[in-house]
Amino acid sequence: MLRWHGPVESTTLRIAFEDVEIGGTTISRGAPVIPILFGANRDPRKFEDPETFDVGRQRNPHMAFGFGIHSCLGAPLARMEAIAAFDVLFERTGGLALAMDESDLDWPKGFFLRGPQRLEVTAA
Repeated sequence: MLRWHGPVESTTLRIAFEDVEIGGTTISRGAPVIPILFGANRDPRKFEDPETFDVGRQRNPHMAFGFGIHSCLGAPLARMEAIAAFDVLFERTGGLALAMDESDLDWPKGFFLRGPQRLEVTAA
């Protein structure tokens, strides 16, 4: 789920340490860069059929928690909390379904944090 619609759309500002070409565009050493995680998490070079939501995806190198020296220190705790929350949620409800038309989801126009303004669900 974090690959599909993670809560953080982009990272904070980074500075290119050297000239690099990405997708035919040269980014010069010293230039500011703001990586967009949403784009990285839909990269067809990393994800087979990237526009398909698949919670059972076996190869899932998503960027929701960063990578390397920019890896989120809270990621292990967030994973444990999510497992506990979803276990209880699905145990109590048997599953959830969207209770509103998907086109009615209102995604705020932000650049850093993201999430729908309202999400109506029902027990499946």
